[in-house]
Amino acid sequence: MKTTKWISLLLSLGVLASCQSSDQLPTGASLQLNPTSRSYTITVPADSEVFCYTGPEMLYEDVPLLISLTNESGAPLGGVEVTVYSDYAGNTFSGADVLQLYEDKNDNGVIDDESELVSGIEDGVYVTKTSHSSGTALLLLRMNLTCPYKGEVFAFAGQYSTSMSANVIYETEQSTGTEGEDTE
Repeated sequence: MKTTKWISLLLSLGVLASCQSSDQLPTGASLQLNPTSRSYTITVPADSEVFCYTGPEMLYEDVPLLISLTNESGAPLGGVEVTVYSDYAGNTFSGADVLQLYEDKNDNGVIDDESELVSGIEDGVYVTKTSHSSGTALLLLRMNLTCPYKGEVFAFAGQYSTSMSANVIYETEQSTGTEGEDTE
């Protein structure tokens, strides 16, 4: 009977050990996105209509997005999968692809073409890995500047998460003339 209990206990421990994820990160790890926010204010003429242009001549800003993962003492955690996606549910123009994530595949610091696109309206989630030596990953966030919106970029690694906010605010120009006013 004692042997049966020990075998049962060992089997239970083996099952529990096999359920533990190999992706579990150490307690006290830190996942960060840098920058933590990016906001642009665009001034437009008072009589112009707000539009959301997404064609080849789109106005945009490319923001380097550094993801870093460290343990409790600040040492880099390399080779860890990080899931990243953008969300712009607050966008006034639903369906417009205003936040796009790109991977700099040739490490030249710029977006060369659409083959580097990894997350947009069609494919929202991207998984990358942190560098073994630095514990970082670099993506480029393309922000559409042709319409106002609020959005966020989220990153998840194991039980840790972080986000950054991305905003474009349209401000109308105030007329400074005295049109239509009587001046005596």
